[in-house]
Amino acid sequence: MKIAVGYTKTGCDNIIEAFSKGVADSGDSILEVKTRDDVWKIEQADAMVQVAESGRSEVLEYYCGSDTIDDFHFIKTYMGLKQIELKKPRLIIDSGVLKDSRFVSDEERYFSVGLNGIKGRAKYFNTDSPSDRWEKRGLRTKPWRVDGDHVLIIGQSKKGAGLLHVGSKALDEREKYWNTPSDYYEDLPRRIRKFAPNRKILFRGHMTGASIAPSYTLENMEAFETSVENHVPISEHLKNAWCAITRTSNGAVDALLEGIPVITEDRVCLAHSVAENSIKKIDSIKSPPMSSYVQWLYDMAYVEWSLDEMRKGLPWQHFRKHICKPT
Repeated sequence: MKIAVGYTKTGCDNIIEAFSKGVADSGDSILEVKTRDDVWKIEQADAMVQVAESGRSEVLEYYCGSDTIDDFHFIKTYMGLKQIELKKPRLIIDSGVLKDSRFVSDEERYFSVGLNGIKGRAKYFNTDSPSDRWEKRGLRTKPWRVDGDHVLIIGQSKKGAGLLHVGSKALDEREKYWNTPSDYYEDLPRRIRKFAPNRKILFRGHMTGASIAPSYTLENMEAFETSVENHVPISEHLKNAWCAITRTSNGAVDALLEGIPVITEDRVCLAHSVAENSIKKIDSIKSPPMSSYVQWLYDMAYVEWSLDEMRKGLPWQHFRKHICKPT
């Protein structure tokens, strides 16, 4: 197979090159797409791989023909559009899921790898996964909380791709009421207060500094902005939390690992299957069945891979059998 490898994010050449080595060592050919002059190679490829998915601002810049869009963002958006046009498989490498941190070296991190999307929009071929990868990681979960004080809202970025689906296609009947990312988070504190009138609300902003945030605060509500320079681990805000609420943030996974129940109303959130899916149940929220939770942990361990595993071709071999062209 011929694989178009897109250089699509500043400072991430080491990630895409680790994945490329695994592809090449598995016997497949690499077509490097490093500048916009290289995008013709995608037509010759059987599949694509890139780091990160385009956000709203990047797609807008691309369609407006902005002179300021750099090659990284151009290629990132172009590959996404070619996936649709040519119906070619596209693997997307993104942030990790289980205990991920941007404050350790890439060699210590794990990165998610999904087909044709990110988060719950991607295919991972990980249903009913064995326990081996989870056990190898040596990760630990905490007992489920049975009490707690505040409700933690986990905010998300205006620029990120995690909410790109919002407003583009209704996931269900409720979607029409929240047709932009801002609409959902603007309405959320009032909806929480309706069903949990006495609980404190803590809003945690996204560390990029481009966080979607409600334009108001209610009584007994506090907003906390975090950033790369002023970073506070989410574990601090989860201390003594009754539950955590978000739309699609992977912070929901952090909450579950801390033993904190989660509410998410969006199927794109990777925690959706083991979370409560209705704000109405916020004051009587329950933890997921243990058997479902444990299997979900095993499945999540097959969502993400280390750079060393990428160099060995493990994620490529995991996906290759599903995307290989019939002979």
